[in-house]
Amino acid sequence: MYFRKKVRFKFIAVLLMMVFIMGNGNFNVYAESDEVVHYLPTSHGVTLSNNNLTVTFKFPVTSRANKGKTSGKWYWEVSVDSSDWSDNETPMCVGIGNKNTSNLECIGVRSNAVTSRCYYSYGNSSNKTGEKFPGNQNSIRSPYGEMFFVNDVIGVGLDMDNYTLEFFRNGKSLGIAFNDLKSLGEVYPMLSYGSSAGTSQVTTNFGRKPFKYPIPKGFKPYDQIEIDAPTNLTATANVDNIVLKWDEVNGVERYIVKRSITEGGPYETVGNSVYSEYIDTKDLDAGVTYYYVVLAANEDNESKNSNEASATLKKSGGSGETGHISGDRALVVITMTNSNENEYDLSASEVNEFISWYNKRSSGSGNAYYIINKDFNKGPFKSRKDYIAFDKISQFEVMEY
Repeated sequence: MYFRKKVRFKFIAVLLMMVFIMGNGNFNVYAESDEVVHYLPTSHGVTLSNNNLTVTFKFPVTSRANKGKTSGKWYWEVSVDSSDWSDNETPMCVGIGNKNTSNLECIGVRSNAVTSRCYYSYGNSSNKTGEKFPGNQNSIRSPYGEMFFVNDVIGVGLDMDNYTLEFFRNGKSLGIAFNDLKSLGEVYPMLSYGSSAGTSQVTTNFGRKPFKYPIPKGFKPYDQIEIDAPTNLTATANVDNIVLKWDEVNGVERYIVKRSITEGGPYETVGNSVYSEYIDTKDLDAGVTYYYVVLAANEDNESKNSNEASATLKKSGGSGETGHISGDRALVVITMTNSNENEYDLSASEVNEFISWYNKRSSGSGNAYYIINKDFNKGPFKSRKDYIAFDKISQFEVMEY
């Protein structure tokens, strides 16, 4: 008798767990609070894999991501991996919605028409147009864009500053699909399957990996990796400049230096540096205290501000003992040990960075070479750089103007 009760108890426990998994879809190692963006488990008919970025659908249900947005411009890509429909067709919906969107219906239809917006792949097969849900002027659906198929990549441009939603097929913009997102509040990436027959699989890249197509101008990856802010910023005043130093941040392309005459800001950008040091010579006045912060940056991402550092310029005018210039620009002619001359037209901050590097290297510290960005005659190249080796420099001349 005891054995039979124990077996019955186990059966009920398993049954309750199945109801829990299939009903509210919250049973999973991934949670809504996770830092990495991924899809949340939903009701039956959805299988998640690949760190919950790949979704396989068998029924017309919706899967929602765990992180929402209320502002900013964000981009992500959805790749159509497979479908057992004919001719590589797939009844997929790609879009967004708020937390009130039901996962038991597709995005943009029935009750979800109030809470979500979507681009549907399977529209008019005769002219290969797609559809959007809900449609224009309170209609259920409207023609939009193009049908998409297996191996296509759908880009999503979510602009929560202007409340618009735009889609891309294989890098081509299909135009603004919706401009009424304000009423939705916080929105989340969503996927739906528009059929109770067959299966389809899609994988989303929220930005942790390189995108297949160029990100639209002004947009950022939806799951942007946060850059560490520079730490231990210090500011030291000399007779004609203020030297800033901070701890290096690994994996960043440059640093943005900002300045204010008011403690706590607001700050204005005064320059950039590829090293963990910057010499400020721009419009400095004697007796004025300047407040600085530094941000680490890559091409499409910036860190938060560093700690604030301040310094008061001792006196104005003239070149200091360090050899730094105080004007706007200078012509720098570097004579190499093989008698070749390299000539560069640089801003004051660029000249001072070069001089600072040379002084440090002369004392046995710093990099063995210096990089000068050449912003002219790039031709087909994204950038041109000269790498100047310290031990190949015979002398250099600075002609300030």
